[in-house]
Amino acid sequence: MKQFKNIIKIFLVGVMFYLFMESFYNLMVNVNAYVFMNLSDLLSILPILGTTIILIVLLVLSFNTKRLIKHQYRLFLVIITISILRLIAQFIPSTSILLLLNFLILFSGMIFFNEIIMLIQNKQDFLNVNLLIVGVIFGLGLQYFFFIINISSNITTAFVKMIPLIIIIIIINVINFKEFLPENLKSLSQKVEGEINKKEISYIHFIVLGILFLACIIWIINPMALSAYGIINLNFQSTELLFPWFSYGYTYYIIIILLSGFIAYFLSQFLLTLNKEKIKLVFLSMVGLFILINSLSLIFLQGNRSILKTIFFTIATILNVSFIVYYALYLFNSYSFDSRPKLLIGLIIFFITILFFIIIQVQVLWYEYVSLLINVIILVGIGGVLICLLEIKNFSKLIKRKDFDIKIHRKTVEYLFFGIFLINGVTLGIISNQRDPLPPGSENPTFMTWNIHNAIGVDDSFDLDRLVEQIKVQDPDVLGLNEVDMGALKTSFTDIGTYFAHKLKMYYYYGYSFYKHYGNVLLSKYPILKAEIIKLPLIILSAEPRSMIKATLEINSSLWTVYVTHLSTESQDRLAQVPFIIEKINQSSFENVVWMGDFNFEPTDIEYGLINSTIPSLNFTDTYPYLNGDPGYTGHFDDDFIPQKRIDYIMTSPDLIPSSSEVWCSKASDHCAVITKF
Repeated sequence: MKQFKNIIKIFLVGVMFYLFMESFYNLMVNVNAYVFMNLSDLLSILPILGTTIILIVLLVLSFNTKRLIKHQYRLFLVIITISILRLIAQFIPSTSILLLLNFLILFSGMIFFNEIIMLIQNKQDFLNVNLLIVGVIFGLGLQYFFFIINISSNITTAFVKMIPLIIIIIIINVINFKEFLPENLKSLSQKVEGEINKKEISYIHFIVLGILFLACIIWIINPMALSAYGIINLNFQSTELLFPWFSYGYTYYIIIILLSGFIAYFLSQFLLTLNKEKIKLVFLSMVGLFILINSLSLIFLQGNRSILKTIFFTIATILNVSFIVYYALYLFNSYSFDSRPKLLIGLIIFFITILFFIIIQVQVLWYEYVSLLINVIILVGIGGVLICLLEIKNFSKLIKRKDFDIKIHRKTVEYLFFGIFLINGVTLGIISNQRDPLPPGSENPTFMTWNIHNAIGVDDSFDLDRLVEQIKVQDPDVLGLNEVDMGALKTSFTDIGTYFAHKLKMYYYYGYSFYKHYGNVLLSKYPILKAEIIKLPLIILSAEPRSMIKATLEINSSLWTVYVTHLSTESQDRLAQVPFIIEKINQSSFENVVWMGDFNFEPTDIEYGLINSTIPSLNFTDTYPYLNGDPGYTGHFDDDFIPQKRIDYIMTSPDLIPSSSEVWCSKASDHCAVITKF
């Protein structure tokens, strides 16, 4: 009976951790889509931002003022609050309202963990601190379950989440009414007699926890970010491996992270039973390895994906996850969290730390175009140094081995770990059977190019499914997409290329640009025989780096060469990039060649003239004006969402004769698509 009670409590903690993580993920895309996209019109977003801040303050004050909500009512009410907010969010399409709801869910989640930690500290028989860590690992597994069924997307409003989410919320509220009714809980201010006097946690620890949380979110437990560096991901044919699904590399890292977490939990339990000197040695060794392995990742910033990179980042993931689990167990077993005001202030410091380092990441990553790994190393370096300074000072005061709460509850933990691994494995198998590429629609191929603006439309909505459905209506056989994120903070870490490939049932190849998490995607119903990424030259070194995909497709028993690119916004760069691309195209046969993408220049610009003057023998056909007399504008929308410039093109070698070409516009992006049929 006690084992069952532990399981349901761990399940509740896991669900709360998942909802906390989900709200954080979605806040990133909500802030990007609603706040950053509207900074030029700040007055329009002030009402919702002001309302959000007021509601957060009221929420925090209500749950931390005894006169408003007594201690024994708080867990019960916060679980109901989170459940209601999350159900509402499932059915809200408005980005501004989702921003508000996700902020409230995030802070409600912090209140939940504030209360659950206090309950554990003051009522040790309720839930062992080590089982709290098990709950967090279980919540991570639950998050990965949703990653698998929704193809890396963690968006709140995803339809596929609705039924599982409703079932989960019903279950946690049954647990809530059974375990957390106020009459079932004593006052949380009452301490248990004989409680171990551990050293009280410091505020600096909360800074460390904020740093490690962000490092985990953007890298250590982020399978989409990790998969950008290995050869397993982006296997364009999806046929070289025994299990083709693993060409979606994030699923490989889900398995690695979960297995590492499970093994690290049991190993850490053993390591904490060592004597004080050995604990000190193990601890410092793990911190050193943590810093070293992440610093070595800089070696793999440049160059193409390789099996060596996959092996390295697999080892790095195992070591990183092991350290995080070990440090969490060490921290909860070594320090006391039993001061309610200090815990609340600590959680606020935790949130401010995350916010501070996100601002640094935005500055370094988005505006300086520096690799994500640089940000990871900044976080790991600062976090590692702070951990060493804190713990070396405290080792002399470390509680004795016998004072560690090292009850393993092996059966309970094994059941839960096996359950979450089984659920993820079965789901992975089911989803993988839905993955066969569709055959071409007709003998005459249709090409489409579209700058999708990272799936953020002119209505500020981040909506992958809207794009998918609109692409299905056009039914292209070959599709080139620009501005596509892969495991990036600003788009909720979604692997957008993989998402489209699965939903559209097409072969695909992701061509990253400056930091492997942003670039172009080629999708095709025809087999992709070869593909490579070509880095484009930059004249203005502070400008955003650009790249081009070169791929060979087999279309109707003939070999076609397809180029997909997104040229610079700077004219000086484009004046160098256009001749560079022409020279690259000239290195192969100029037959069955298609060059498409967002070129960022108009037909009246100098760059356009360079297309057919750089090498006169290469005479490209601009497919849209070849068949149409109107301007065919595709970008720079006015206030009525009408494009004012033509900057997106499908160019071909003269042997390819277009039979139709059109410009197709939608609020799903700030560009119109160009569609050409041959």
